[in-house]
Amino acid sequence: MIANKTRDRVSKAVEEIRRPVELFDPWVKTKKAAEAAAKVAELITSSSSAEGLPKQDVMFKALHACAIRAVPTRTGMKSGSESPCKWAERWKLIRDHLVEQNLGLAYSLVGRFRARDVDRDELRSEALFALVRAVEAFNPWRGVRFSTYACNAINNALIYSSNRSRIHRTRFASGLDGAFERPTRPEGGLDTRLERLAYALDMNLGELTEQESAVLHWRFPTGGGLTRTLREVAGVMGLSKERVRQIQNKGLDKLRVVLEGDPVLQ
Repeated sequence: MIANKTRDRVSKAVEEIRRPVELFDPWVKTKKAAEAAAKVAELITSSSSAEGLPKQDVMFKALHACAIRAVPTRTGMKSGSESPCKWAERWKLIRDHLVEQNLGLAYSLVGRFRARDVDRDELRSEALFALVRAVEAFNPWRGVRFSTYACNAINNALIYSSNRSRIHRTRFASGLDGAFERPTRPEGGLDTRLERLAYALDMNLGELTEQESAVLHWRFPTGGGLTRTLREVAGVMGLSKERVRQIQNKGLDKLRVVLEGDPVLQ
């Protein structure tokens, strides 16, 4: 049985691709469209290479045909002899294949994106997420090439991410974030500020909540562990990336107050 999360994604995609036009192209509701969509999904499953697979515009039309049958109550039509879950599985299969086909486009745009002091892993995560959303929302009947549509979506996501990071750096210009970078003294000892920060975090002197403590330990590991991106932390905690960012910033605010009042640093 397909996960409810996938059904929710299909449902959102249906609403997204209905917006640009009054309704779906009439063809996607026909029996021929259903047969074509099922055939596309079958070819993707059985093919070990790109040879023999239909062009992308055909795949996008098949994606639409699967979507409206996966959530029939939203589209006012029946799913036919096969269950909505089966159509949702086909939708996800075609969606994932289209994303995979265009990964090179996303990585290319990240490589060409020029921004100082922006985490490259964050940019890659933003680009991939934007690519997935572009595949789900693309309307092949509007006469626009998918590469053009996706490039705009990905570039906008990268610019937004860069601006957001710049605002974050400005907000914490006091140097609190820099303390997590483990600077060293000439003699090799840890910087006093870092030592006090690690102590405050480990001893929870800022009275952090469990969520705040977990997020900060993952994002700024004082023990030298691997730093996780916001998206990775969001995936582990089952939260949105923006929610994780809010938790992180609230925790940083608390730790900054602790450091400002630390007598050792006065």
